[in-house]
Amino acid sequence: MSAVARTIVAAALAASCFANRADAASLAPTRPCARDFDVPITIYNESYMTASELDAIVATAGSLWSPYGVTLAPVRERGVTVIVSHGSRGAQGSTQGRMVLGTTMFSDGHAMPYIHLWLDAAEELFYATVSTHAWSMPSVERDSRLVPILGAALAHELGHFLLDTSGHTLDGMLQRLIPVRDLEHPTPARLGLSVDQQIALCTPKENHLSAPSK
Repeated sequence: MSAVARTIVAAALAASCFANRADAASLAPTRPCARDFDVPITIYNESYMTASELDAIVATAGSLWSPYGVTLAPVRERGVTVIVSHGSRGAQGSTQGRMVLGTTMFSDGHAMPYIHLWLDAAEELFYATVSTHAWSMPSVERDSRLVPILGAALAHELGHFLLDTSGHTLDGMLQRLIPVRDLEHPTPARLGLSVDQQIALCTPKENHLSAPSK
């Protein structure tokens, strides 16, 4: 059974110049679902991030999903596997400056509960956009500014999993190129779901409820 890793791509330099084409009203949550979703998240930390920072990453992603009745709940095991590790990956066919922030595993055309977040890619994105010398920045400040970037990336990856799609959009949570300003300051108004995506979320899917551990 073959598995294909699908990527979220961030443009480290160019994306900060693009305005998000999403109109806030078009992505406003409408809560079409009659039920809420509890999504367990199990993080495997292979980085220097602290437990509180990892919790903040999940909380950031949760703030983007909560308007749609989705609650992210950290659990010790048997949740959606989220690996946070060092390293970075370039997107297939990408030009210089485009880094992969996260990947989700796909098998036989369906999303698996297995997400990977790449810390070095988030760092490179951050260093490319700050005006001060990032290397001289206190580590606590630097890490705190990486949290929303990784949180937005996690929300994006969960979008592929919860909607069971490898497709991308021109705007919102599942856009291929998320502007840097929205990665650094993610909000549901700019990183939301379209009406069609909200309706798709309501379609019962087994992978919403079953998430084998690593």
